Amino acid sequence: MKNILIAILIGVLLTSCEDELNLVPVSSKTEANFYKTADHIELAVNGCYDALQQALVNNVNSYRFSEARSDNTWQGTEYDDGAFTRFSEDPSTPSLASCWDNKYHFIYRCNKVLEAIPGIDASDIDKKKWEGEARFIRALLYFELVRIFGEVPIVTTPLSITEAYEVDKSSIEDVYNLIRDDLQAIITNDLLSREIIPGRANLFSAMALLGKVHIYRSGYPLNKDEWAMAANLLKQIKDSGEFEFYDDYADIFAHQNENGRQSVFSIKFSNGIGEGNSFPTRNAPNEMDPADFIYGGSPNRLFIKQEFVDQIFPEEGDKRLNVSLRTSWLNKTGVTVTSDPWCRKYAEYQDESNGPVSGGSDWDIDWIAIRYTDVLMLYAEALNELEGPNGEALEILNMVRIRAGLDSKPESDKETFRLWMEQERRSEFCFENQRWFDLVRTDRALEVMQNFLKAQGGGFESNFTSRDKYYFPIPQIVTDLTGIQ
Repeated sequence: MKNILIAILIGVLLTSCEDELNLVPVSSKTEANFYKTADHIELAVNGCYDALQQALVNNVNSYRFSEARSDNTWQGTEYDDGAFTRFSEDPSTPSLASCWDNKYHFIYRCNKVLEAIPGIDASDIDKKKWEGEARFIRALLYFELVRIFGEVPIVTTPLSITEAYEVDKSSIEDVYNLIRDDLQAIITNDLLSREIIPGRANLFSAMALLGKVHIYRSGYPLNKDEWAMAANLLKQIKDSGEFEFYDDYADIFAHQNENGRQSVFSIKFSNGIGEGNSFPTRNAPNEMDPADFIYGGSPNRLFIKQEFVDQIFPEEGDKRLNVSLRTSWLNKTGVTVTSDPWCRKYAEYQDESNGPVSGGSDWDIDWIAIRYTDVLMLYAEALNELEGPNGEALEILNMVRIRAGLDSKPESDKETFRLWMEQERRSEFCFENQRWFDLVRTDRALEVMQNFLKAQGGGFESNFTSRDKYYFPIPQIVTDLTGIQ
């Protein structure tokens, strides 16, 4: 457990690369004979991308700290999911340590790449690309950490175990400053190109993430008023002509549109080689008959009550409901279940024409980490704060609603628009790990989740009485080893 603060060994991480990110694994490397050549760095960068599979999708922590914390689900299980949804976790809850270790292990990979680049015999173009990719992935990982834990240690160089013990946590602002600086360096120094290559970061993905970071910095707890910076970046993506607002919501998640113009940045998966996506099976019920859904489901799923469905999609005729949720399914005893809906996003594509699947955790389905719709809706939020809710901000909101089969909203005031956007984002991005973080950044989490917990019964609202619960506690093992708390 001595490496709980920051992983020291790189382990089996490396992958080969051609024109796009290729996830066929190669042999394990050690640090003693690695990071020496251009080929080594290319492989190491691919290992950083590979880390995002675990950090943002496949690991159960990818939803435990986000969707399971929100009012979209009630995880009434004995797993850590149950503690998180009831706000009853404490520093010894196991998932806290595994999440912390996971993120810092992968940050270590990025830091090793950044440390090694100057000594590599390679072209300036390649060096800039490697730096840009490592900075982008590190920024994405720190964005996860700061939103989950708040104040965390900033580590930008590879550390020994002894050195890791001496690193104290930094303020939320300082962590956001690091994220901002990494992304701004990419943009200012043209470290990444505008070319869109499946599975790889580009200039637009860096701009989109930085725009989102400015939105978060403008909200709780920093309240930095960086709406104009966010709007400027997000508008450039909108005006680039590289991305598309699909007319059909279902097309966003269709395998044939993978890495299409609805995606600003996707995490690549490939089945049959141990690099598959577990998301579709993980969200299906464990009791599901494999004849109804290939390979059945999993106990590690999001549990969704019908009352939540009615709140996520409060307006009749919302086309997103049937794309997002399956409300009728066959269990292993042959009974049709209609009282236990489950998230079906990405889950309808089971054959060779729509996307092969080789096993329950082995789907050839890429995960859209930054959707173009998210860019547009965040841009509309920024415009509302800068100019008011009408004009282009309202047009974007209504684009989303019309695609969903809903009526347009009329002109309004800023606060009304904020609440409309909050609901629209809940409907649009349900089960994509956005809802909890949206509630925190808008400082609505305490009010919304107090009401939610009260409605579930059991007095769990007494577990969440202050904004301290906006962030998870530092893992006990980290405190024991380093003194950080």
